[in-house]
Amino acid sequence: MTDPRTALVAAGYDAMIDTWETWKAQITDDPRADWCDELVARLPRGGRVVELGCGGGTDETRLLAERFRLTAIDLSAEQLRRARERVPERRSSTGTSRSSSSTRPRSTRWRRSTS
Repeated sequence: MTDPRTALVAAGYDAMIDTWETWKAQITDDPRADWCDELVARLPRGGRVVELGCGGGTDETRLLAERFRLTAIDLSAEQLRRARERVPERRSSTGTSRSSSSTRPRSTRWRRSTS
């Protein structure tokens, strides 16, 4: 990482991921699912989507990966590691796919932000 402040933030998220996930699980009125549903309704299936700050892989990350060609970006290496585990890729005869009902090759690109 080129900016020491970015490295500090990434290290912080790496260190507190368990605390973050415990806190997030207690949220009952999170609007992100509604926002994601609205986004999904507006975009063509199979389009390209970038999720900035994907964290450890949420239900929304999984939905985006199933329907779109997703590039998921986060500063935290640990968050990305968990996201990869939670949104595993499946191979099909048409290529990398996230959904067994998919007819188009899909894959998720996981990227660690460097600035």
